[in-house]
Amino acid sequence: MLPEVDAALKKGATVVTAGSRLSRSLRAGFARARQAEGKRAWTSPDILPWNEWVMRRWHASSDAPPPLNGTQEESLWRRVIESRERGLIHTGGAARAAMEAWLLLHQYRLPREHPLWLQSRETAAFRQWSHEYGELTARLDRIDAARLPDRIRPAPAYLAGFDTLTPQQEALFARAPGTVRVGEGAARCRAPVLATLPDQEAEIEAAAAWARDRLDRQVGIIVPDLHGARKTVDRVFRSLVPGAYHISLGTPIAEHPMVAAALNMLELAVRPAPIDSATRVLLSPFARGDLARRALRDVEMRREGLWEASLESVGAFPEAAAAASALPRQQTASRWALSFSSLLAAFGWPGRPPVDFEAASSWQDVLADFSSLDTTVNAMTAGSAIDWLRRCAASRTFEPANRGEPVQILGTLEAAGSEFDALWITGFDSESWPPAASPNPFLPLALQRERDVPNSSPEQALAFARRVTARLLSSAAEIVVSHAETAEDRPLRPSPLVAHLAERKVKRPQPAPPRRPATEPFEDPAAPPLEVSGAAPGGARILELQSHCPFRAFAETRLRARPMEHPDPGLDPRGRGVLIHEALAHLMAAIGDSSRLAGPAGAEIAEAVEHALRRMADESAFGKRLREIERRRLTSLLERWLDVERERRVQFQVVGVEVKREVEVGGLRIVTRIDRVDRLPDRRSVLIDYKLTAPSPEAWEGERPDSPQLPLYAVTHEEALAAVAFAQVSTAGLRFRGVSAAAGALPKADEMDGSTFASRVAAWRDALETLAADYCRGEATVDPKDGPKTCEHCHLPTLCRIAD
Repeated sequence: MLPEVDAALKKGATVVTAGSRLSRSLRAGFARARQAEGKRAWTSPDILPWNEWVMRRWHASSDAPPPLNGTQEESLWRRVIESRERGLIHTGGAARAAMEAWLLLHQYRLPREHPLWLQSRETAAFRQWSHEYGELTARLDRIDAARLPDRIRPAPAYLAGFDTLTPQQEALFARAPGTVRVGEGAARCRAPVLATLPDQEAEIEAAAAWARDRLDRQVGIIVPDLHGARKTVDRVFRSLVPGAYHISLGTPIAEHPMVAAALNMLELAVRPAPIDSATRVLLSPFARGDLARRALRDVEMRREGLWEASLESVGAFPEAAAAASALPRQQTASRWALSFSSLLAAFGWPGRPPVDFEAASSWQDVLADFSSLDTTVNAMTAGSAIDWLRRCAASRTFEPANRGEPVQILGTLEAAGSEFDALWITGFDSESWPPAASPNPFLPLALQRERDVPNSSPEQALAFARRVTARLLSSAAEIVVSHAETAEDRPLRPSPLVAHLAERKVKRPQPAPPRRPATEPFEDPAAPPLEVSGAAPGGARILELQSHCPFRAFAETRLRARPMEHPDPGLDPRGRGVLIHEALAHLMAAIGDSSRLAGPAGAEIAEAVEHALRRMADESAFGKRLREIERRRLTSLLERWLDVERERRVQFQVVGVEVKREVEVGGLRIVTRIDRVDRLPDRRSVLIDYKLTAPSPEAWEGERPDSPQLPLYAVTHEEALAAVAFAQVSTAGLRFRGVSAAAGALPKADEMDGSTFASRVAAWRDALETLAADYCRGEATVDPKDGPKTCEHCHLPTLCRIAD
């Protein structure tokens, strides 16, 4: 802390800072100074950030109502914009951009009656909005934060951490004789150095390792793009300096797990939500009830194909469902806040202790912001209330308390006025620093540049960056500035503002060896032998999985480690497959034999389509418009498929559809379901299985066939066989793919003589019996058939640990 600031505070002066962090830092520095003097108690220093000081002066200067908060102001901008721009999709984004433009307009004294406002559609629109917004606030007798500095009576103060003052601030303090603007201290670092690292993550790792060696001092880490790099920064510092760092940039309270859970619960209570949102509620640790039972309900809903769920259909929170059913149609925001609190209590939120009291307190602040809408928004529906509550939570920043950790991680602006013993500045490459100009689109560009609005021109951005760089390079006794060599394969150079610094070679730190538990590796490729009475669950898929990878067969069919379903609106490929199966089964049973194919089959097709649609009549996932689309698609497919059936040169009779049988192969009893069995005049059978995408017969061959389903049907069929085939029925193609020992039985099938066909069936039997026997005795080796290619579509790598 500068001596003049310390001396002024001891005399009771007020210090106004550019931001909250500097206020906290100065208070801590003042306390350390008093402790160094041997004092045990002292008067609290009067240090507060700019916005809080302005509010204090407003309350001291006026008996008017409190100014609009950010939520109230946004609601008024939304009202104005929605009334003027009815076709605008992103009203919220426009409202927030208008709020920023309104603030800059007042801070930099931009003239509102200037012809430049009419030179673009955006600036002309904002000029009209701002007039209406001003009239609206006048009718409400309210004022916003942008205009407060023009209405307050100033008082002398010391100003700390301000790189520049806006014209509005200069005019304010000109009316307060005795105001002192505290300058930067003398340069403390004689020789800052420049370090080059391979990439951004290497920069952050090097900075963290450097800070780890200086935990006995006050260390600052500057990350210009702290918002974008926050997750990487947190992960690296948690690994290298756990518990010894604080990130000044908070996150929206809406992202805190406890608050996110509350918002999801309320959303589910007032309107149907996507299945993933319902899952988050069901699996939330912040809700009441048996978590295992709720998890099972989640699996059930996904298997039912629900892509959207209501609180009632979830069925796991009866108390909350009862409370939700009693909600009024409309009420004010403050009444909704009370209703939502009661509704969350019915969910059991926030769950069992321990509760994050900082997050809970911030949630109460969100509810207070939301309740303040009573003065600017009329009674609203539950859906509108949830939308506003989410906006309030998204706009409120949650930052865990700064407990004076030795390593402080900040953005370039947040470091204003701060001093450290050691400072590492990352991200100073030529692309990132100086930052690119980004003028406000709602303000005339020429006026922005004329009034020197921040980021309005490259020249202004460069001047700003020079001031910040000079301030940072005088903020510590030891300073390292770094930049990355590359970003997304683009070469980078150091920023021209620091390229003159002496270079220091810094190596990327070696990662710490992972902590491994004291365990002894144990390999056991065999599971207990299969012991089931009757058929093993899993059907033909058991053999397919055993062929692909024995461990996957064991995990999916015996441990039931199946992948989670991810339902989407409409029908997924599996749902379309079910529709096709239902329609074809009904159609071919009605047709009965090949003689019926000679005439039209429109009535049979229509009935088959209606039958299939009735079987898929869940209106929540299969609405009227989708039914009509699927009706047309199915009708077309069935008409075209019958043309394929007419190409068969041998008479046939349909003797079975959806034929369910319990069979045994290699000691394994399973249930099979053959889509269709035809009989030829010589009484031999043709086995047909419908597919949207049909594998070729080559997939049936070898000791580990890729697709053993049809071979299984063939080797367990009790009657003489003529052919086996997949019938591909989809918009991608309509055809038979199979093998046949009867000429003309199936168009385009691979035809062969009877002995060759019999030999192939015998080879299938040998392969399937081996696979079945392996499964029964517990063979569960992690052995993907085609290596990584097989693993591409497997969901079990964390269970089988194949990469370890």
